[in-house]
Amino acid sequence: MSATVDRPGALGAAVVFFDIGDTLASVRIDRAGTAIEDMVVLPGVVDALERFRDAGVAQGTLSNPGPVPTAAVDAALDECGLAPFLDPRLRVWGRKDSAAIFHRAMDAAGTVTRAARSRMVFVGEDATERSVARSAGLRVSPSPGLAVRALLAPDRRGC
Repeated sequence: MSATVDRPGALGAAVVFFDIGDTLASVRIDRAGTAIEDMVVLPGVVDALERFRDAGVAQGTLSNPGPVPTAAVDAALDECGLAPFLDPRLRVWGRKDSAAIFHRAMDAAGTVTRAARSRMVFVGEDATERSVARSAGLRVSPSPGLAVRALLAPDRRGC
């Protein structure tokens, strides 16, 4: 399924970027810190991703794999069933400690979906990362479920 958002929908062209660990899934890393032993989807996540998909919202990841190879993260996302919701062109990897990574994500999203920056959201459990994302111009939410309510509820106006 293409995540390009051209069709009419509840939001038009919009993009949500998710952190992975403790936002989409609980991730257990091996003792060496270089491989994923287990990735378990958190409650409510699949429902949120389905609702975004059904509303025509493109979805990607903005996450720091540390020393774990990104191919291993991609494989774990596939194994736990999240990969079909996440556009591989909207997977951005790295530390979320400066606005630069969020700008890179917004540039990728603008190219893939033609979404305006005002229609882009970062969802992550870490308040510091959300603060950096907000300073870069992204809307933010601490959880997928709250992002759904904020973006898709007819009586709400964003995050």
